[in-house]
Amino acid sequence: MTKDNKLIRIHGNMTPMSYKLINYFLWRAVNEGRLDNLQAGAMEVSRIFNIRDNKRGSAFKAECKKAMETLVEIQEKDDTEKWTFIPLISMMSYDHGILTADVNVKITPYLKDLKGNFTPVEIKHLGIMGSYGSMRLYEVCLSWKRAGQVTYSVDEWRGLLGATKKTYDAFPQFRRRIWEPSVDNVNRLTDIRLNPSYVKQGRKVTHITVRISQVQTLEVDPMPEDPQSLLLSHENPIQKTLDEAPIDELQSLYEATGATPSAVRKWRKKYPEDALRWLLGKIKQAKPKDVGAWLGAACRDGGWLMNAYQIEMQEKRERVEKARNTAHFVIPEIPADAVPIPFDVSDALEKALVAVIKQHLQNGDLNVTSKRALVEHRMQPAEFAERYL
Repeated sequence: MTKDNKLIRIHGNMTPMSYKLINYFLWRAVNEGRLDNLQAGAMEVSRIFNIRDNKRGSAFKAECKKAMETLVEIQEKDDTEKWTFIPLISMMSYDHGILTADVNVKITPYLKDLKGNFTPVEIKHLGIMGSYGSMRLYEVCLSWKRAGQVTYSVDEWRGLLGATKKTYDAFPQFRRRIWEPSVDNVNRLTDIRLNPSYVKQGRKVTHITVRISQVQTLEVDPMPEDPQSLLLSHENPIQKTLDEAPIDELQSLYEATGATPSAVRKWRKKYPEDALRWLLGKIKQAKPKDVGAWLGAACRDGGWLMNAYQIEMQEKRERVEKARNTAHFVIPEIPADAVPIPFDVSDALEKALVAVIKQHLQNGDLNVTSKRALVEHRMQPAEFAERYL
C-alpha cells in the first residue's frame, strides 16, 4: 500500500487494533479502487488480527468505535500555521459476521494519483506489531529511508508515536516505555534497521536522530507462491530445504531451530501446515538473532503468524487474480493447446526476464520484450501469473 508522506507523518493516538483495522481498509480501498462499502468477513479479520471467537463481536464494536472517534492531524511541512484534523474512516458497521467500512473521501488525495513524496508501506509488517508506537515508528522511518536518517524533536516524536499521556512528558518514561520497545520491534520484525542517537542541550535530550538502513534479504518475489521458494541456506541449522522435507518431517525441522518437541506439536495442532512451512522460510529472510524467541512470538496465543501469513497470501491472490482477469493479456500467437516451457530462473537472463514480466503484469501492461519471451516459452500471461507471481 502506498501513502502520501503527509498521511504517514500524522499525529494521532489509537489502539494497535484500531490502527490495524484502519490500515486494512485503506489497503482494501487502494487495491479495489473504491472508498465505500468495503466489506470483510468476521472470520477473515479475526484471523488477521488474532481476535478470539468468543470476543469477536464485542472487540469489533469497541475497536470500530475507537477508530471512528479518532481524529488525526495532518501537518504541512515547515508550516505551523496550516494543519488539518480528519477522520480516516467515515463509517464502520458490523452485521451478522460482516464488517463494513467507508474510507473518508477527504483522504483520497493522500492515497491516489500520488506524484511525489509518497512511501510504499508493507501492511504485513504493520500487522505483526503489537503496539501503536511500533507501527508508527516503522511508517515514519520508512518514509525517510531514502534520505538515510531523520531527526525530530522529542516532542515531535511523541506526537508521531501517539505518546500523548502526561506520563510520557518525562523523557526517561517515554524512552523506556514507548521509544526503545518500538525501536526493538521495528528492528526485529521488519525489513529496515534503526540506529537512534540522542541530541542534548546541557543534560536534557531535545532531539532524536535515527539512522535507517535496509536489511539485506534474498532476492525473491515478496509474495512467493509457496514457502518452498524461500530455501534455507547452509548457514542455517536446518540443513534440509523444504522441497526435501515431506510434511511429517516438519517436526524435526522445527526442532532443529531449538524449539522444544512439545512446543512444535502444539503449533502443528494450532496452525495449518502451509503456514508453518511459510514461517520456516521466513527465518532466512528475517535472520533473527534469537530464533527461539522469534518463533515463540510468532506462534504463541495472539502471535503474529496467521496475521502476516494471511496478508501475504491475500496480496498474492489479488495480484494473480488481477493478471488472470485482464482480457487483453491473451497472446493470440500462442496456440490454445500449447505446452508451457518453464523459465530457467537459474540463468541470469531468464531470471531478469521473469522479473520484467512480473513488473509489467502488475502494472497492467506488457511490453514487446515481455510478449516475445512469453511466446517463446509458449506461456499465456495467466499461466505465468500462476507460476511466478
